[in-house]
Order: sequence, then structure tokens, then C-alpha cells
Amino acid sequence: MNTKEPMNKNINSSTTVESISKTGLDANLSFIEEWQKESYKSEIQELVSAKETIVYINKMTETLATLYQDSTTSNDTSNNVSVEKMEWETLHEVASNIMQEYTTKIDEIMNKLTDLNRRVMLWQESAFIMDSHRGIDQVGNVQGWIILKETYLDYKRRVLNDSVCEIKNTVARLPNH
Repeated sequence: MNTKEPMNKNINSSTTVESISKTGLDANLSFIEEWQKESYKSEIQELVSAKETIVYINKMTETLATLYQDSTTSNDTSNNVSVEKMEWETLHEVASNIMQEYTTKIDEIMNKLTDLNRRVMLWQESAFIMDSHRGIDQVGNVQGWIILKETYLDYKRRVLNDSVCEIKNTVARLPNH
């Protein structure tokens, strides 16, 4: 069986496990090759490069890659790449420092958010109290205006009543024609 056959080709009973594994491996390799294309990499990198932590991790990765290249070129005498032991303690320390820095920054942000929420609640409460007092003042002003208006209308009613009584008395005193 050709190892370059597509994954969706029907598998018959004569197909071996080894050929299926090779076909799956070739499909995975083609996916990885497409994923590693510069256009795809640059598209994804543009999306995440603005993040400060990602930039920091990228700088560390570039430094580690440079150190690795320097160590392999100095040990590379006959185009055989020698793989050195991974320094797990250093990797753990770097990862732990990143997580510690991340946790510290998140704690700072959460403290600021908590303080901001507290200030917003105080502002809302004070705005509610001020609005309540303003409403009470406006109701009091309207009530005072209504009382003054009623007093003025009562005065006008008495004056008008007195005028009507005076006209009635005057008309009654007139001689009949």
C-alpha cells in the first residue's frame, strides 16, 4: 500500500496495521507541515503577540532556541545533531516564575477591581441619597406653592364674595322704577 494515500480511502482486509499507521503518520505530518507554514504562523502570532505574557514567553523561547543552536553548533562536527539532556529544574523554575508573576498580576487586578466595585457601590448609594433629598425638596417646594395658591384663591373668593354682597346690597337700596 502506498503511504501517500489519503486518509479517507476505504480500508480493506488486506491492509496491515503498519500501513494504516504509516498513512495516519503521513496525514499528521502533512497537517503539521501546513500548520508550520509561515503564513499560518504569522497570522496566529499577530493575534497573540500583543499580550505581554506571550511576548515574555516568546523572548524566553527565542533565548532558549539560541542557546540550543549555539550548543548544537559547537557540538556538531559531522552534521549529527546531538541532543542534550533537558534541564527540567530550570524549565520548572521558569514556568513557576511565570505562574507566580501571572498570579501576582491577577491579584493586583482583582484588588483594583474590588476597590473599583466598592467605589461604584458608594457612588450609587450617595447618588440615590442625593436623588431622594432632591425629590423631597421638590415635593416640599410644590407643596408650599400649592398652599400659597390655595391661600391666595381663598383670599380672592372672600374679596369676590364681599364684592357680590356689596353689589347685592347696593341694588337692594336702589329705588324701584
